[in-house]
Amino acid sequence: MKLLIILGAGFPHSGAIPAALREPCSGTSMLQWLLDSAGCGFDNCVFVAGYQAEAIRQRYPKLYVVENFDWATTGSGTSLLAAPLPENDPVLVSYSDILFRDSVPSTLAGTGADIAVAWDSLWKHRYAGRSSEDLLRCEKVIVQQNRVVRLGADLPVDWANGEFVGLVWLSAKAIHCLKQLKGKLPKSLKKRHLSEYIEYLRGLGLSIAAVDVAGDWAEFNEPRDIAHFV
Repeated sequence: MKLLIILGAGFPHSGAIPAALREPCSGTSMLQWLLDSAGCGFDNCVFVAGYQAEAIRQRYPKLYVVENFDWATTGSGTSLLAAPLPENDPVLVSYSDILFRDSVPSTLAGTGADIAVAWDSLWKHRYAGRSSEDLLRCEKVIVQQNRVVRLGADLPVDWANGEFVGLVWLSAKAIHCLKQLKGKLPKSLKKRHLSEYIEYLRGLGLSIAAVDVAGDWAEFNEPRDIAHFV
């Protein structure tokens, strides 16, 4: 993977430590797991920080850290635009509080679509006792024939086929469209999630492939989820 962008500017879902610094298993931080799973090192990773940005820098002095200075009032999509985007190369974008297998990035990159998103068809039962509130909160997708036809946190639960996991591959074409948003970002997008930026690009006519991880991922907001994955 040429470049990994990790979006970690917001408040953690639980606790006071940035999600990227939490340890899903002893001695391995979320951030290190993401680097390993994406096949990246510090030289081809950008971390977008906000909340406790200095803690990230102190723990990982070799990591390229940029800041979304408006992190408290904007969404993860704005954090993506805070990162330096390449001219002609694809990018893998990940939330900082998720775990995924190392096979997923190459599968996303191999779809041939303008954009490829990882989603979970087993979202409702990935771990025991998942609350209805958590299902309402999460970013959701409607998928038809391995293509995403709608995505966003505002989708009703009974419309959705699954959950957007917070991992997306963006082609050079998609990156070019995002770069055009810099400097003239519509107000309607400033507080939006990454999934809603992808939905915006879908509206521009870009193709979006869907890669089902079928429950084999985790989010750090729920210890049972992490334990099941690890």
